[in-house]
Formats: sequence, C-alpha cells, structure tokens
Amino acid sequence: MKNIFYFILFSPFTSILSAQSSNPIINILKNEFESFNYQIVIIKADSILNSSINLTRNDSLQVLFYKSLAAFNLWDINLSERTFNEILKIDFDFQMDSNFVSPKIINFFNEIKSKYKPKNQVSSNIQVDVKTLQEILNKKHEENLKNYKTGQYKNLIMPGLGFIHQKQIVKGSIYSGIFLTSLLTSIYFYFDTKKKEKEYLDELDVEKIPEKYDKYNLSYKARNFFLVIFSITYVISQLDYSFSKVPALQLSLIPSQASSKSNLSDILLTLNFYF
Repeated sequence: MKNIFYFILFSPFTSILSAQSSNPIINILKNEFESFNYQIVIIKADSILNSSINLTRNDSLQVLFYKSLAAFNLWDINLSERTFNEILKIDFDFQMDSNFVSPKIINFFNEIKSKYKPKNQVSSNIQVDVKTLQEILNKKHEENLKNYKTGQYKNLIMPGLGFIHQKQIVKGSIYSGIFLTSLLTSIYFYFDTKKKEKEYLDELDVEKIPEKYDKYNLSYKARNFFLVIFSITYVISQLDYSFSKVPALQLSLIPSQASSKSNLSDILLTLNFYF
C-alpha cells in the first residue's frame, strides 16, 4: 500500500524528468525508481556519481534528485538532506514544482535551503570585512607612500636624512657623515686654494715660486677630490634611497563579482608596484 502511495505521488514528476533527459543512465534510475527499488536507486546513483562518466549539469541534478527522493522514501532523512545539499551546491536556485512533488518534500527541501542563508550572510559579512581590510591596506599604503616622499625630500636636502627618517640610522649616518665631511673639506680647500693661488701669483722671489706653486697645486687637487666625493655621495644616496625604500607592493583583496554566490576562494590578490 505504501509503495502504491509513493508511485502515485512521484510518477508524474518522474515522467517529467524522463521527458527532459535523453541520457540512458537517467532512464535506468527512472525505471528503478518507478519500480520502488529505492535502495537500488541510491546504490546506482552513487555508482554513477563516483564514476568517470561525464554528466551534464542537468543530468547530475537528476541523479541527485532521484537519490534524494529514494532516501526520503526510505525515511533516511540524513542521506536525503545531504543529497539535497549536493543539489544546492550545483544550483542554489533549484526549484521543485508543487504540481508533481509532495508539499511535505518541498517543505523539507526548503528547510534545508534555508540553512544555506546564514552561510551566505556570513559570506557577505566576510566580503564586507574584506572591503574594510582593503580600505585599511589602501590607507596604510598611502601613509607609507607619504612617509617615503617625506624622506625623499629630506634626502634631497642632505643625503642620509631620508634613511634616518626611515629608521635606517646607520646607513643614514654614514651618508650624512661622508657628505658633510666632503662638503666642509671642499669649502676649506676652496678658500685655501684661493689663498695659495694669490700667494703664488704675488711671489716675487724666483726661488720660492716653485714651492708656492706646489702648495697651490696640492690644495687645488684636494679641493677637486673632495668636490668629487661630495657629488658622488649625493648622487648615490639619492639612487640608493629611491630603489631601496620604495613602497614596493600593495595587497589588494577584491571579491569576485562574477557570481553573487562567490566565496572567499574567489578573492583576487593583485600586486601593484610603485616607483
């Protein structure tokens, strides 16, 4: 009597499914289901799903649906619920026609479907958190970039100050020390060269002229040497700062917009380089 009741209940629906599928595998399940061989339907459905057979999306849904109905008929509620969950993973918008399916099963299915809503809400909340995290990362990157530019301006004024601004005290002190030493020494020998040049040109004693010239020439070479050190230190410090302290990358977390049901696995990581 029970089998006759289920046959009356489900046979119209299975006829519709059969009409929609030309896959002989689905027809096998259909025949077993109409013969009330629910346990065999479950076994064959598992065999089909675990095999290497390439099923279309619609065929997969039908296999799972026959399995879920068979499990429900056997009152294996846990298996039926798990199978309905598999259907929802494939098609969350899966609908049952109340004209062909018992309201009891539809209500059972809708209850299972409703359990997915909190998960989707959590996913939405996570995506909101991701958006907040993106804003934090962008703000942090802007701060780093502003800090970098401030250090760059300081380094342009005097080599080493940019590194000190970036907490690289040792490197900054070395650049600043070399720069200041070469600058002050260049200034000293600049005036010393002027002085010795004047002494050399004003010297009237023929015997002292070579000595005056040698002193002038030595001071002149020292001035040029320290000017070169001064210039090289300035240029190298600017290049070193530009390439060693650039905020190299920005982490961007972008939830995929391809589907409203996308999850965190769809987050894209993009690296943007700034120079």
